Amino acid sequence: MRDAPEIERRERWGTARPTEIWQSCAGCGEGIAEGESYYTISRREYCYGCVSAMNGREVLSLLHIREQTAGQEEQR
Repeated sequence: MRDAPEIERRERWGTARPTEIWQSCAGCGEGIAEGESYYTISRREYCYGCVSAMNGREVLSLLHIREQTAGQEEQR
């Protein structure tokens, strides 16, 4: 595995301008570029494709865990 810089650069479809990848999807590992849609579930970022592929119960359970964690942090 190569040493990758923290911010990777790639070409966006339809433009000649490279975009910066600021985060990797926790589901598929694809890079999430600045300005692309993403979802934060249980402190992890997921791309639209992975969230769409998850079944509703899985997403709801992850959101419930996130809400519980957030509530515990507020109490501190």
